Amino acid sequence: MKEQVVSFQSAGLRLHGVLGVPEGLQASERRAAFLVLHGFGSNSESSNVLGPTRVLSEFGYVTLRFDMRGCGKSEGEFGRVICLEQVEDLGNALDFLSRHPAVDPDRIGVIGSSFGGAVADPVRRGAGMAVLHHRQLEGKRLHVGEETVRGKYRHSYRSEMGAAGKQHDYDHSLQP
Repeated sequence: MKEQVVSFQSAGLRLHGVLGVPEGLQASERRAAFLVLHGFGSNSESSNVLGPTRVLSEFGYVTLRFDMRGCGKSEGEFGRVICLEQVEDLGNALDFLSRHPAVDPDRIGVIGSSFGGAVADPVRRGAGMAVLHHRQLEGKRLHVGEETVRGKYRHSYRSEMGAAGKQHDYDHSLQP
């Protein structure tokens, strides 16, 4: 995966992010993507963000992890946590990611840890996007619960990475 440091605006603040694009992507190819959100008091470099980002990248998804305002390398008042402001940040991250040439804007999901999951819910309702409500990263397994993809599909997602390679078990709508 190729990673690129990016920034985008939210409420006049510069937010820091890292965009991951799978190796070998053809120039005109568009993939499903995930926004990976950090929890309260955390940032985009935390293990609860890097782990899921790595797994999703290995499965071929485009990923965007970013620091919400006042966190990590983003601008904003440190320690100020107002959920609706972070929801606004996520909406602006979604807009930024949906315009990337490697991303299919109809196949974007979000995975959040702790507070990041709470931030994702209002955006999911407004955009009809996939939200992975439950995440457990246990060794080399990623389990998530029910998803809705742009209001069109409902299914479960389960992936396992074993010694024999990768196993994917999910609906085609979110395949990379």
